[in-house]
Amino acid sequence: MKPFPVPGLRAKVILILAPVVMIPLVLMSYLFFTQQASEMSRQVASQSERAWRTTEQALRQLDLEAGIQLQLLSQLPQIRQYFIVQDETQRDFLLYRPILETFRTWLSVQAAYEALIMTDKAGQPAVSLYKPGRKDATDTKPPGEQAWFGQLSATPAGETFRTPLWNGQDLKLLYGRPIPMTTYSDWKTSSKQDIGGYLVLRVNLEPLARRVAQLALGKTGFAVLLGPDHAPLSQAEAFLRSDLKALADLTAVQPEGTSLSAVELKGAGYFTRLYELPYGLELMTVWPAKETVELAQKVARQTVLGLTVLIVLTGLVLLVLLHRILVRPILDLQDMAHDIGHNRMHSDNPDLDRHLATASRRDEIGALARAFQDMNINLRATSMKLRQIAYQDSLTGLANRNLFSSYLNKALAAAKRHHHHLVVMYIDIDGFKEVNDTLGHDAGDKVLQEIARRLRTCLREEDMISSMRQVSAAQDKGELSRIGGDEFAIILPHVTEPASVRLVAERVLDALRKPFEIHNRTYHLGASIGVAMYPLDGEEAVELLKRADIAMYQAKAKGKNQVEFYSQEMETKALERQNLLQDLRVALEAGQFELHYQPQLDLRSGRICAVEALLRWKHPEIGYIPPDRFIPVAEDSGLIVDIGQWVLDEACQAAVRLHEAGLPWLRVAVNFSTVQFRKTQDIVRRVEQSLTRHALNGRFLEVEITETAIMQSGEIALDTLLRLRELGTTIAMDDFGTGYSSLATLRDLPIDVLKIDKSFTDGILISHQGQAIVRAILAMTRELGIEVVAEGVEQAEQVAFFQLEHCHVLQGYHICRPMPEPDLATWILNFDPALMSPSA
Repeated sequence: MKPFPVPGLRAKVILILAPVVMIPLVLMSYLFFTQQASEMSRQVASQSERAWRTTEQALRQLDLEAGIQLQLLSQLPQIRQYFIVQDETQRDFLLYRPILETFRTWLSVQAAYEALIMTDKAGQPAVSLYKPGRKDATDTKPPGEQAWFGQLSATPAGETFRTPLWNGQDLKLLYGRPIPMTTYSDWKTSSKQDIGGYLVLRVNLEPLARRVAQLALGKTGFAVLLGPDHAPLSQAEAFLRSDLKALADLTAVQPEGTSLSAVELKGAGYFTRLYELPYGLELMTVWPAKETVELAQKVARQTVLGLTVLIVLTGLVLLVLLHRILVRPILDLQDMAHDIGHNRMHSDNPDLDRHLATASRRDEIGALARAFQDMNINLRATSMKLRQIAYQDSLTGLANRNLFSSYLNKALAAAKRHHHHLVVMYIDIDGFKEVNDTLGHDAGDKVLQEIARRLRTCLREEDMISSMRQVSAAQDKGELSRIGGDEFAIILPHVTEPASVRLVAERVLDALRKPFEIHNRTYHLGASIGVAMYPLDGEEAVELLKRADIAMYQAKAKGKNQVEFYSQEMETKALERQNLLQDLRVALEAGQFELHYQPQLDLRSGRICAVEALLRWKHPEIGYIPPDRFIPVAEDSGLIVDIGQWVLDEACQAAVRLHEAGLPWLRVAVNFSTVQFRKTQDIVRRVEQSLTRHALNGRFLEVEITETAIMQSGEIALDTLLRLRELGTTIAMDDFGTGYSSLATLRDLPIDVLKIDKSFTDGILISHQGQAIVRAILAMTRELGIEVVAEGVEQAEQVAFFQLEHCHVLQGYHICRPMPEPDLATWILNFDPALMSPSA
């Protein structure tokens, strides 16, 4: 047997309310026919009022939801992290797409949401998403150039900015909210709150206007939403927009205090009323007077026969039906929503069966209960996902810095209670940047994943858990963490002997010394490990992590792939290094750098053919600081790029001045270090601009790049050298013999000059083997047509050897020590090559 169809909720409401409404109306029409006109007017006013309150409530609900959505969005970790990450490539690669997908999800929440934009503090869009067809003419300008952005930028953090946007036809609502950002000092010891950017949500009122137009007032009455100057925001059946505006204008001129206005348009009468709404909106209700008259006449024709009996019976039936099919299910639904809100939808809840029964109903209440169940499932999934994002590194699956810090604080608290030692290891991967720069981020990500796998396997179970199970649940472990980039950290929560710490560190070093196979190429990486121990090296989490970091830098400074335990002397050196870095910044701005030039002697012509520009720093208090002391600091901090640009410009200017001083053939050599070559963006463009700026022909500039830099940069170096040669510059490979280049490599590279490292020059006076090596280099370069410069020539015997072996150019203290530019031209013009002969 086919089941009897269950009436929907709307049908139930009509079934219950129709007798309640119709019976009193029939009785009142029959008994008080003459008063029906005024009674109908009151009903019109009541329904108009209801339509107004419904519209106002919908508008305020839309306003509230938009504010909440922006508040929740601004608190998402990826939104806040976007403005913390300084590296643009990393920020776009890791954060842009997740934020865009989040915007897409949130825009689907409301049909009225048409655009969601995230800007920086200046109003320039960082991430923006529009629903199809929702861009308008104002979107051609960035938010920062819009009239409303000034008010948005003045909005305090934690508050939502709101403003209407009217273009003459459509009225939209715009919501904006600042994105809070927490920034930290160098050692993460203090933080401050700032504004990272803004979230902007634009809401189209067209869906609301359509809903208002569907509100029923009687049979033929309707409501319409009006914008500024009574402009209708939706169309009503059988009415032109101009007719609706005319009705609104007529209603507006009626005397104040009139509940309903009787107006006439095109020969027809209407009862109308205007209601004010937020954002300059108005609601106009329209009820044709013809319907009122027809209804009054219809009611007047009814009889009162049986009305009393019908009212009594209907009242009794209503009391029973209303409770069984409407009131009780709604109360059950209310209880279900309350339990969901308090996270009690589990098997221990005694009301669970009742909630499931409500969800099994085949009507709208059942559908709403099932929607609540889906919402409960989605909320749980979202909560778990947010927790994973907040505490887990998405690339390696290890704990991130947040979980690591939380676990470290808990582990320290346990160590203090139980009076045992705790160790923090700070690990930095040596050589990872070269892999990332040469093979790209995808290869770098695979290396990081492999490193995480090796770190997991090399830690024993007792290292990972020890007696610290009470510190955190299994899903919250943070002993092994990737805390950023190529940096990892390990907590050993229960240490009995320092020797055991070194054993763990050695296992880590051994695991990371093994070669990495990437894109069919083998890379040898390593690690520098810094160790700090509680309570010897500190009692707070920030202090321990900072000192482990200091020890790691000391390990890296000692040649990398080493383990260093923190000591007070390290912090002193770190402070000295920090002071040196600060002085370096001042030196660049204050012009404390100088260039000295060391001449190069061409053995073929007997004259000085070139000079090498050597950087010197004259500190106003200390005096001259050796380059080997400040260059590594400049390279680590990135200042080498700006310093290198200064050296390039100064050397080009010096070349021009030397030519004008009577040395028109002289070439100036500028050295680019390995780090400088890798970190300088578009080095070719910088060289070209310097040559143009100082009107120097490229053939008078020699670009010296170390063999190590060329070998580590691979294809990138080859392309850069080819482009530099197109500028006419001379390309020199510096420190040859230290970077493991092969004959095939030299043959394929666009090298004009090869500079033999000083260690080989020293070797010719020590052994025949050293002489044989140099002879082999000279023979190889002759075959390849490459000019050779011997560096570090300090003795006459070395000059004699290189003359005998037909070396092209010599450079070293035996020729001349580096000198400042004012002395250089005179020295070169007075230079006597006879003084360089061995007999001299």
